[in-house]
Amino acid sequence: MSPPASALIRDVARLQAETFDVLIVGGGIDGAYCVLDAATRGLKAALIESHDFACATSANSAKVAHSGVRYLQHGDLKRLRKSARERAALFANAPHIMKHVPVLMPVRGHGLKGRETVRIYTALYDWLSREWRAADDPERAVPASRMLSREDAMLACPLIASENLTGGAVWPEGLVTNTERLVIGALRAAAARGAVIANRIEAEELFKAPDGTVQGVFAQDNLSGAKLTIQARAVIDATGPLAGWTGAQTRVPLARAFGLVTRSLCEGHVLSFPVPPTYQDSDALVDRGESLQFAVPWRGKSILGTMHLPLEGAALDARITQQEVERYLQAVNRALPDAKLKLGDVYRVFWGVLPAARAGSPNPEKQGRVLDHGALEGLRGLFGIAGVKLTEARALAEEALDAVCAQLGIDAAVQTLETSIWGGDIARLKTFRQEAERVMDTLPRAARSRLIQHYGTGYSEVLRFAGKLGPLEFVAGTHLLKGEVLYAIDYEQAWSLADVVLRRTDLGSASVPPAPALDTIARLMAGRLGWDEARIRSEIAAVEMRSNYTIFPEAAALRSG
Repeated sequence: MSPPASALIRDVARLQAETFDVLIVGGGIDGAYCVLDAATRGLKAALIESHDFACATSANSAKVAHSGVRYLQHGDLKRLRKSARERAALFANAPHIMKHVPVLMPVRGHGLKGRETVRIYTALYDWLSREWRAADDPERAVPASRMLSREDAMLACPLIASENLTGGAVWPEGLVTNTERLVIGALRAAAARGAVIANRIEAEELFKAPDGTVQGVFAQDNLSGAKLTIQARAVIDATGPLAGWTGAQTRVPLARAFGLVTRSLCEGHVLSFPVPPTYQDSDALVDRGESLQFAVPWRGKSILGTMHLPLEGAALDARITQQEVERYLQAVNRALPDAKLKLGDVYRVFWGVLPAARAGSPNPEKQGRVLDHGALEGLRGLFGIAGVKLTEARALAEEALDAVCAQLGIDAAVQTLETSIWGGDIARLKTFRQEAERVMDTLPRAARSRLIQHYGTGYSEVLRFAGKLGPLEFVAGTHLLKGEVLYAIDYEQAWSLADVVLRRTDLGSASVPPAPALDTIARLMAGRLGWDEARIRSEIAAVEMRSNYTIFPEAAALRSG
């Protein structure tokens, strides 16, 4: 079976043989949208990633596509509209991965934080974002905000404390059900338009002309060990906040952030609740004196976050300690006394570093930045991205490619507002789901739902591939088709067990996968990639260690399930 045009074929020979208009270094959400933007403008584009796609910051996400409602308290109407527009673009271009989730914020009393004031606030947001709330497909249209009575708020989420409660405000946010598949989908859409995309290629230093102009990178193939020279007229560094390989002196200050995956706290709504702030938001027009946290329903569990902390010392040495997690759990339990969360309720810790407003502060930067290192320090041809929000990755990539095109003298307009990711070309979600369910009616309902959500319109391609291998079989104890494992290797550059379990599928993204399933998948991969028994054991051990998400030794009690 010949590979489809969208397949991520690792063509190292092309990387070395061609000169690209732009090379993107980094395969997270920012890099993926950069290469998609470049490819849709008609540029000759390439992307390299040192490890695996979406394996770092993009995976450690709270999974929320922000509505922009929070920016109203800052009077930042420009960013409010931008966030609402970008959320609408995600629903338009990746509808199978997105879904609306109602946020419930308890309101108390009748003052500044009371029912009447909050109702005016949410109604004003609805009006300001009205242009991006409508959609031809009813399932993509953004519902209006509303107010709940005291009784309905407590019924919606019994964890809400009743003291002084006067009701609840509800507004919709977007849930990215699988950030890793969002990245893969954007990369495959770029590949379908001619982009060369390869993981396990590590940029080591800039390749420069005698006058100092950046003309590409020196890199290493981490699969073969070969040294490469990749030539490009411009380079975008999208490797994230820990980037340092370029030698550029202009860096952004950093802070730490983390969230937790715990047992479910509120099933039908994203629950908003206050905890003591770790920083003073000097831009807020109204100082609430608290930090709003969210319990996001996700795969039968809750994602709690996000807590921001200062970064002390080197970014590469950054960690989240058990004490910091326990302090956060204590703050959550004070806000939600009936939650009674303890360390053993934590399935996973999402954490990382992100741009800060200033050095030594936990206050996160509010705006992503594109750095023109040519203007900043004479490294003409090098651009950097300091992303802040997954929601705004497409817009930040647009800004970066505008800068690249301006420098290269290329007149090419952005296309990504109307460009679907691979699998996202769906006119009407309800009609698409009904047809897909009919095609897959012999499969279990849970398997059908997962295939639709994972691959969108690409589910049929996956089934055809799996069907060529023989009767459709599932990995025991899961709804993962055995054919999907080999599909991930052949068409999506999965080279390790972790690539399949954590990023191409959702088997291990929320909690520890069943041991028999890991063994089955590892042996399927071994047959394709030539692993011996020792390699199979090491791959399983690596995933078990990674999937336990134990970032502090004392947390051996982290639960599986």
